Amino acid sequence: MIDLSLPVTIEDGAGHALDLNSLVGDQNLAGGGVPLSGYLVDAFTFGGSNPVGYEEARSTDDGVDATEAYVGRRILNAVVWVYGNSRLDLYNRLQVLINAMRFLPNRYIQTDGFRKLQFTMLTPDVTNYPPDGSLSAYCVVRPAQLPAIQVDGSTITGSDELGYASRISLSWLMKYPFKYASSLNSLNVPITNTNTNVANHGAADADPQLLIAATGSETTDVKITVTLNGTPLELLVTKTLGTDGSITRSILIDFKDQVVYTREQTGSVISSILSQNLIVINSGATFGQIHPTRDSDDGVTPTVVKVRIQNSSTLADITTGYTATLSWREAWF
Repeated sequence: MIDLSLPVTIEDGAGHALDLNSLVGDQNLAGGGVPLSGYLVDAFTFGGSNPVGYEEARSTDDGVDATEAYVGRRILNAVVWVYGNSRLDLYNRLQVLINAMRFLPNRYIQTDGFRKLQFTMLTPDVTNYPPDGSLSAYCVVRPAQLPAIQVDGSTITGSDELGYASRISLSWLMKYPFKYASSLNSLNVPITNTNTNVANHGAADADPQLLIAATGSETTDVKITVTLNGTPLELLVTKTLGTDGSITRSILIDFKDQVVYTREQTGSVISSILSQNLIVINSGATFGQIHPTRDSDDGVTPTVVKVRIQNSSTLADITTGYTATLSWREAWF
C-alpha cells in the first residue's frame, strides 16, 4: 500500500513532478510556527474494478460457458489539503493543482494525456525489497475530471497570522489497473537452449522484453527460438546483428505489445523498426507473461525461459557471439 509519510508526485503539463504531499514531516503541522505553504494528502483510494468479459456468455457443446475475466476501468482518487501562508499563496496553489489536472497538455498529447503518478509502496517482503520492504512505484494515469473548487467561509479558513487552508478532491483514470515498480528487473539468459527460472515478486503477471544482441559483427542468418512457459516464438533474422559500419543492430521482442523490433543505434541515437516479418509463420508463436511466484499467489512455480540460436541453413546451434537480456517490471493490483 502507499506510504503517505513520503512524497506523492504527479507530473504536471511541463513534465515536472508536483508533490501532493510536500508538507509531510513539517513540524509546523503540530501547531505554531510560521504559516504552512504546500500540500498534504488526506486520503488515497484505489477504486474498485469490475470484470470485463466475465459475465458474457458463449455457446459451447454442453451449454453455456463464461469468457475470460479482465480487469476493467479503475479510478484513483485523492483528497489533498492545500495550505497557503496568505490568501494569494493559497489561491495560487489551488490553481497549480487545476493546471496539473488538465486532460491533454501538449507534452502528453501522443500518450492521450497519460502520465506518471509516483509514490512509495510498503510490502512485508523485506527479502526481495530490502531493507524495510519499501519500493518506489508509480501508476500511469490521466485526470478523470477537472477538480471542483468551492470558495466560501466553510472551505477557506485561516488568517494572515496563521495561514489559510482548503481541501480538494482529485480523480484520475488509470491506463492500466496496476501499481508498477519504478525499477526494471533484468536477467541475462544463456543462448544454449537452457531452462532459466525467472522470479516475479509482484502480485500480477509481468510483461517482459527480450533484447538479442551480438558481441561483435555477426553476418550469419540465424533462427532464434525463445520459449516462455513452454511455448516457442521463432524468428528468422537475415540482417547483420552487432556492429555494421556505424550502425549497431539488435532485436527487441516486446511481449506486452506482441511486437518485434529491429533496433539500430548510431552513436547515442537509437531507432526501433517494426519487424513483424521476422516471425516464422505457423511456428506456434505466442507472446507470454512472467507469472508471480509469491506463495500467496497462484503461480508458485517460477516462469521458465530459454533461448536458442541456430544457423538458419544448417540448424547448427550457435552458443557464442550473442547475448540475450530479459527485462520486466513487477506490478501489483
